[in-house]
Formats: sequence, structure tokens, C-alpha cells
Amino acid sequence: LRATATTTTLMWHSPSLNLSSLEQGAILSSSLTTPTLVLAPHALPPGGRYTFVLTATSTPTTGAGPKAEGYASIVIATNSAPALGSCWSSPEKGTALETVFRLACSRWEDPESDL
Repeated sequence: LRATATTTTLMWHSPSLNLSSLEQGAILSSSLTTPTLVLAPHALPPGGRYTFVLTATSTPTTGAGPKAEGYASIVIATNSAPALGSCWSSPEKGTALETVFRLACSRWEDPESDL
């Protein structure tokens, strides 16, 4: 058995998003050809499911030989914002750093987590 020198290339893609148009934008903080895909904070809209796929392709650098390809995928679900609640303060008006405010919130609902 003889080892063959190969070059491996990596590429991220998403059936959910067009990553190519986002690479230099505010959504991605990394390249599409690195092992780790880094998304900017708050890059994905709330309440969605997003699939990301990393494909690795190994190509022989010398002589003839077959290409080898493999992939891994992950699905990320983002939480929706809580809804239907309200917040208030007492007193309603005051002076910053002088007035002590009491803040309260109630009746917030989030079906994806406990509040």
C-alpha cells in the first residue's frame, strides 16, 4: 500500500442561507473555507431553523487518483423573542444616578423556554 499526497479543501454552505453573499458581511466572522464557521452575534433571525454543512474534498496532488469527499452537517434553531408581557417602573420619572427606580415585569410568554 502506497500513500498518496493529497490536498484537502473545506467549504461551508447552507441550504437555509446564501453564505457566499454573506461572507464579507455582518453575518459571518470567518471564511467559508476554514474548519470553524463563526457567526456574528445576532446574525440569525429569531424563530428559525438553519442547516450548515461542511464539505471536505481530498484531491491527489501527484499522479492520478480518485477524489474523496465527505461532509458533516448541523441544524441550529434560534429562539423566538418572548411576547405578550409588560414592564413598568416606579417612579415613572426621576433623575439618573439620584432616583431609585423599582422595575417589574409580568406575563411574558416564551413557548421555547421557561421565563
